[in-house]
Formats: sequence, structure tokens, C-alpha cells
Amino acid sequence: MKISNVQIKEQGKQSNQLSSLFKEMLNLQSEYQMRVSDESLRYLRRLQGIAAPATPGTVVIPKKGTLLSGSGSFGKPIEINLEIENIQKSYSYILPMLTPLISPSGVTWYAIADYLPANLLIPPNSSKSLRVILDVPSDLPSDVYHGSLTLEGFLKGALPVAVTIQKQKNVKQLAKKPAPKPLSKRRKKP
Repeated sequence: MKISNVQIKEQGKQSNQLSSLFKEMLNLQSEYQMRVSDESLRYLRRLQGIAAPATPGTVVIPKKGTLLSGSGSFGKPIEINLEIENIQKSYSYILPMLTPLISPSGVTWYAIADYLPANLLIPPNSSKSLRVILDVPSDLPSDVYHGSLTLEGFLKGALPVAVTIQKQKNVKQLAKKPAPKPLSKRRKKP
């Protein structure tokens, strides 16, 4: 069998092309797996929100001196931001959850909350941001709703939350202006 340098170079180019295709396939597959796991965690968080912290016998006591607040109106999401600092010497795994929100008049709002990220793993002596995004239902009465944000795995208590829902300002319809008079009627008679 006879082998020349040209044949070896061509075989090397073909193997490089195959390896780059394989790398691309692995990248696409890992990106897909990350998306599936993220969506799965969000789904599980919503299922968990059905049961906990509303499990019978659960008492949620908000911490004094802190208040997370947000305000908005119908059809627009409300965002509550929080910076969480871990001052322990070990990693801290945090699972945020919002309790039902209740107005002074007794209206109870079981808010659909999106937690970004869905859970946090905070290294020692560092901090991470948490965003809680609430969808406001169209039939929710305007009022101030109070509840708590529990951070399972981080705080024994909870952080008090106050969400103000404002009435949408109605756009005033402009009064119809009367049609302009024809030029012949606008002229003053001498």
C-alpha cells in the first residue's frame, strides 16, 4: 500500500470536519438539556406552590424591619427584586416561595409567580439577585395585598411583601369637535 503526504492531509481535513460536526451536535444537545431542565424546574415550582407553604399547620412569621414592595396595574407584570447575601462558610441552597396575598377587605390572591432564577445556590460570602415576577389578573380589585416571601433553606421566617394594585387610568375620549363651518358662513356680513 502506498501512502503519500497529500492523502494524509486530506484524511486529516475530513477528521477535523467530523470532529467539528460532533462538537456542534454536543453543544446543541447540552443547550437542549439545559432548557428542558429549566422548564422542568419552573413546572415543579408551580406544583410546589400549590401545596407549600399552604400545608395545614404551617405558620409563616414575617421578619420585622423589612418590607418587599411592588405596585402595578392590570395586564402588566409586577416585579419585586431582592439581593440575597450568604455570610455562612458553606453554600446555601434557596428555594423562594410566595404565600397567598390578602387585602384588608379579605380578597385573597393566589398569585402566579415566576422566580428568576427558580432556585439559587449561593457560594459562601457572596450574594445573588432574585426577581419575583407576578402576573396581575384582570378581575383583581384595586387594593394593597400583603403576604410573605419564604426563602426555604435560608431563613426560618419570611420576608413581608406588600403589592399595590392600582386602577387603570381610563383614557379619556376626546370630545368630537363640530365640523368646521363652510367658508361662506364664516365671513362676516358687512
